Amino acid sequence: MNIRDCTIKTSSTQSYSNRRYTYGIYTNNSNYCNLSDNIIEEKSSYNHGMYIQNSQNNTLNNISITRGAYSSTSHDAVHLESSFNNTLRDFSIAGGNNKHGIHAYSSNNISVINSTINGVRDHGIYIQNSNYCNISENNVTDSGDYGIYIQNSENATLLSNDLDRNRDGMNFEFSTNSTLTGNTITDSSEYGINITSSQGSILRSNGMCVRLSNPALH
Repeated sequence: MNIRDCTIKTSSTQSYSNRRYTYGIYTNNSNYCNLSDNIIEEKSSYNHGMYIQNSQNNTLNNISITRGAYSSTSHDAVHLESSFNNTLRDFSIAGGNNKHGIHAYSSNNISVINSTINGVRDHGIYIQNSNYCNISENNVTDSGDYGIYIQNSENATLLSNDLDRNRDGMNFEFSTNSTLTGNTITDSSEYGINITSSQGSILRSNGMCVRLSNPALH
């Protein structure tokens, strides 16, 4: 399946009950799909902007999700669940009501590459219960909580990400064997990198600057 060069928008600004759980793009049990060069415009969906569920080996490329896309603040711009070996590249996500920019839950071998995420309510990129994920060359700014949050996950690789004006640039919790290389973290309001109950992390050549007297690495 290919979905290319589409602009997805609603014809109404009012959320009706029969539309409440719709998505801008939704895949379920779909493999080897190519979703490229699409735009999900303001108020085009009432749940996640994109929901990828039980889907493997898909490529999502050059997708824009604009500010204030949802009627509820509990949903994500992009949500992956029980989906493996998917690549997300060149995303542009503007915050508004998005809870998280990109949230991968129980989804192994996810790659998020060269994407820009600005002004989401909680976490820019949230990897939860997901192993062997690659987070590289992304720009995450002005998140209400963490720029990148790795929770209950193993063997994450974070390479050359720029994280600016987040609460924590990166936060690791109950996660093992993460590798952080060449990331730049500036103007965090709390910590540059916060590691809690996590073992085996490797940090190389990361640059950090935080506000006030908080430690850059905690």
